Amino acid sequence: MARIGPKQDDADGLSVPAWLNALSRRVLGACIEVHRTLGPGLLERMYEEAVCHELSLAGLPFERQVPLTLPYKGILIEGLRLDLVIDSTIIVELKATDAVPEIFLAQVMSYCKAFHAPLGLLVNFNVPVLKDGMYRRINRPALEGRMQSIQERERLNSHPRLHDITIPSNIVGPPV
Repeated sequence: MARIGPKQDDADGLSVPAWLNALSRRVLGACIEVHRTLGPGLLERMYEEAVCHELSLAGLPFERQVPLTLPYKGILIEGLRLDLVIDSTIIVELKATDAVPEIFLAQVMSYCKAFHAPLGLLVNFNVPVLKDGMYRRINRPALEGRMQSIQERERLNSHPRLHDITIPSNIVGPPV
């Protein structure tokens, strides 16, 4: 999976759900607006502040500098922070560097796996045209798990709920 382009499919040819593409487009739109206004050459934290403002203006639920704890052989390793987490679904890693080495992309994928996020975005603001600084990584196991949860929820919602069941008034006694 390379840079973001017009094709919205994963490398394995399986389609990414429309809801996830729509959410990522809104996030990237906020980043594009920040880059259009501020341009390249600033510090990462300045871009983060501006992106958070754009996300708020867009009404997107997000968390900033989310702590991430990794389990390792019976202990918990602390100290990692995710720049942004959008709607508990997309991890956004912001950069302002001259280049994006593969290790940055591996870092995004590792964060996605540890957080069980189906999608990770890396946005490098230090480029003349922001589309050249946008990358996405799909965490297929988390995406498939999310889709199974949605399907299970829909299946359960198609069955009668307890509050829809009428209990005859002649039945008296404590619940069992």
